[in-house]
Amino acid sequence: MRFLALPVLLIPAIVSAQAPGGEASLGQRLRTERPEVERLISELKSREAQARAEALLPPQVPAFNKADNQALVASYVKYLELSQAYYLAFKAADAAGQWEKALEHIRRAKQVATENHETVKEPFTKLSEYYKNQAQRGKGMLQENAEYIKGIRAKANPDESDKQQLELVAKEEKLVVENEKWSKVFLSYIDAAKQDAERYDPFIETEERRIKDQEERIADYKAGKGDKGRWVEAIMANPKTMEALTEKKDRIAFLYRLAVLDPENKKVHHQIDVLLGNAAPAPEKKPAKGKKGR
Repeated sequence: MRFLALPVLLIPAIVSAQAPGGEASLGQRLRTERPEVERLISELKSREAQARAEALLPPQVPAFNKADNQALVASYVKYLELSQAYYLAFKAADAAGQWEKALEHIRRAKQVATENHETVKEPFTKLSEYYKNQAQRGKGMLQENAEYIKGIRAKANPDESDKQQLELVAKEEKLVVENEKWSKVFLSYIDAAKQDAERYDPFIETEERRIKDQEERIADYKAGKGDKGRWVEAIMANPKTMEALTEKKDRIAFLYRLAVLDPENKKVHHQIDVLLGNAAPAPEKKPAKGKKGR
């Protein structure tokens, strides 16, 4: 399967990256582990990549904390990180031939992302409106006092009272800018959650279809009557199958899948070891000599 490069979603700066107790958060661990998992996949060590990616996943999805706005934003970030962790596990499991496990991971990524979007959509919209209204209130106050502000700014030698007023004006102007920024930021958070909830659909559809297609091919294999082991054996007995896969990464991905379907097949495991450089190719069989006539 070919994967699109999913952008790493920006994590809000409002939330501390450090987990309680000084432990690394999922986001920190993901930033560290993602390059390593990607490297292992590129080096065709997909089983190791899968184990490493799945080690990031929690035993269960943590409940969304809606206690207050800070807790809400913190949970929003955790859910963004978690959906990306499930996506990474999906990529690794798919490359390792564990299609069913990959489907489980990508469905969970979709579930987490959808819950995230549905949970924050309303409160983040309200927060955006709050900051927008605060900015408008500040602008209105500055506009009402525009002539007065202009006058004290024009003074060559403002007294202490004027200086205090100018400080208050500067604070209000800064606050207007901050409020406008946060109004847009919370809308961007909603948009990021919406994109995250939609990005996994093509992967789910593709994985479901390829699993179903393979199941149908095995079921239709008359010589094996749906037996996965016999189907794999027939595939391995046909040299044209592997010859059709010209790319090394495609060959080993196919072999990893065969190993999942028939874990006891020694030919499959030997071919995987050969491609990984852990074993020598089996010697070619010499054609049998024909019997001489009497």
